[in-house]
Amino acid sequence: MMYKKIMVNIFFTLFLFTSACSNPKDIDITNSNQSISFTVANMYCTSCPFVVEHAIKRINGVRSVTVKSTGTEGKVTVFFDDTKTDIETIKKSVLELGYGIE
Repeated sequence: MMYKKIMVNIFFTLFLFTSACSNPKDIDITNSNQSISFTVANMYCTSCPFVVEHAIKRINGVRSVTVKSTGTEGKVTVFFDDTKTDIETIKKSVLELGYGIE
């Protein structure tokens, strides 16, 4: 009986470990990957970088977004699939929020 409990615990632990370490959203590295960096202006509150990041992430084809805020500006870096979206669409999503782009 004790042996079964130990084996079940080992199996369960291995299952959790392998499922936690697997990444179902692996990024497909193809020639259609592009990146862009630009500066967003008029970010006056602490939630502005999160708002910008969320808006860009919602665009189909965007793979990753980082926003590094310094004062009222933020440097945005976007990696995207250029067969699904383009630079103008990404910038438009930020401008529609009322921010400026430099």
